[in-house]
Amino acid sequence: MQQSMQVGIEMLTNYLRLEKKDAPGIFLKINFDMYCLLSEAERGVPVLFTESDLVKKVWRFIEQLQSTEALGEDGVVISLLDVQNKREVRVSIDLEDKKYTSIESIKK
Repeated sequence: MQQSMQVGIEMLTNYLRLEKKDAPGIFLKINFDMYCLLSEAERGVPVLFTESDLVKKVWRFIEQLQSTEALGEDGVVISLLDVQNKREVRVSIDLEDKKYTSIESIKK
């Protein structure tokens, strides 16, 4: 957006892009629907066993991460930083059981 437009138009973030630092082609777009899915997973709802485009995106992202050999044997912890609300969101994924083990939101 041009500098002159920023004065008159307030831009709101409608999604976050979770991306592997050294592989920008490996990413997960966290929009409101994905946030809702992750929130349900945090509550213990077995959402990753459902058939939906969102679930397929999560599994594709996890598979891409696994293919980079950057993961430990037990799982992966993904951290997101929401600079607007000054919060960090940490998502822990158990790769063997194919489920979220925790989702934390931490005030920075």
